[in-house]
Amino acid sequence: MRHQSDYSSADSVDYVELRGGRYRVIEPIGQGGMAIVYRAVDTQLNVDRAIKVLQQPEDDLHRRRFLNEARAMARLDHPNIVQVFDVGEEDEVLYMVMELLTGGSMDQILKHEGPIDPVTAERWSAQLLDALAAAHDAGIVHRDIKPHNVLITADGDPKLSDFGIARFEDLDLTRTGTAVGSPAYMAPEQHLDASTVDARADIFSMGSLMYAAFTGSRPYGLHQESLNGSRLQSVPEHIRPIIWQATRYRSEDRFSSAQDMLHALTAPPPDATPAPPNDTARKGIAILFGALSATIMVGVVTLLVNPQPRPAPVVQTITRRPTRMPAIVIRSTPPQTSSTETSSTETSSTGTSSRQAKDLGQPSESVPLEVAPPLAESLNETKPAETVQAYINSVPPARLTIDGRAMGRTGWQGALTEGRHRVVMLREDGTVHRRTLIVGADEIRYCWDFRSEAPCRRR
Repeated sequence: MRHQSDYSSADSVDYVELRGGRYRVIEPIGQGGMAIVYRAVDTQLNVDRAIKVLQQPEDDLHRRRFLNEARAMARLDHPNIVQVFDVGEEDEVLYMVMELLTGGSMDQILKHEGPIDPVTAERWSAQLLDALAAAHDAGIVHRDIKPHNVLITADGDPKLSDFGIARFEDLDLTRTGTAVGSPAYMAPEQHLDASTVDARADIFSMGSLMYAAFTGSRPYGLHQESLNGSRLQSVPEHIRPIIWQATRYRSEDRFSSAQDMLHALTAPPPDATPAPPNDTARKGIAILFGALSATIMVGVVTLLVNPQPRPAPVVQTITRRPTRMPAIVIRSTPPQTSSTETSSTETSSTGTSSRQAKDLGQPSESVPLEVAPPLAESLNETKPAETVQAYINSVPPARLTIDGRAMGRTGWQGALTEGRHRVVMLREDGTVHRRTLIVGADEIRYCWDFRSEAPCRRR
């Protein structure tokens, strides 16, 4: 590890170099319980990075948890989990090189801006649940899901970070009977013994995080709240049962997996079944049907007994009056052509031949007419295109292009002009969904579920 001051005292900028000068550490940008995060530059690739440095490298438990976090994040390849590129140690400095996210954390947004708007909160919840499902499939339980550990990209997508106290199926650094995590977001069983919790503890924390995102409030004691309790009234109606089930006291009463919770969040509502008519309705329908039948029968009998005489046909004589219909040709300068070519061109332009012109009392030669300036100007005017608010999403998230233009990731919201637009969604695994959207005068919302290969509808 080398300091910039070892080479030049003229520069006022102070930085540290790691990995033989490849990583240039610039400034601190965040601090957690056992590490500091710095802004850095990868001088070989010429890209910005975040470097996390352990504060107490001599502490064996901290070292093991730090390496445990790097191992967990490197094992997971998901668009909503922070990427790790390198791990190293120089001069007793243990560090981890990660992608740099510039959108802050969900915790900062909640503190400075209050509750997240419902559309964004629902989209972020779906993306984080998909990331959590990937971690659980890899045998990793996060155990510290909270707004502070959700970082936001420049494109406005959430990424799960800080796997420092994660539990592996084949490794756990937590002593029996020890509680680790953040109390406001921890499952009840995690308060007692974090070494035995499973993925359902993360389900509880995810429900607590969703409550904080939608309301801006701390989620203490949600396991004691009823479905119709006052604390859930500020949550959108279709989100309440999801948060409520995720935060039940007993782990067996929660969703069995993050995938099941994600499905509940994105699945279409069940089709409503009409209630059968009661006895009063049946009687009313029978009476109405009987009255209509009687009326029809009376009308038929009346026509059979007293047939009406058929009126005599009226003969009309139509006299065609000759009408002068000159051909209309819009030209700036008439072309120099022979009389035969002129007759042929003008006839095809007006759809009327010379013989038809004689029958209608017209001259056989077409007469070019000049168009008045106001009419000519109106023909060149184009009505400005109307714009419509659009929201395009997918589950899981994917890269989005509209009419060949890259728009970032799904969950996109913006204005589209009325008409047809070509939408392409591309997942990380290469799965592609193409759709032509016809945008009308009303707001358009479109969501595609890659798992079921069908549109997903919000409740």
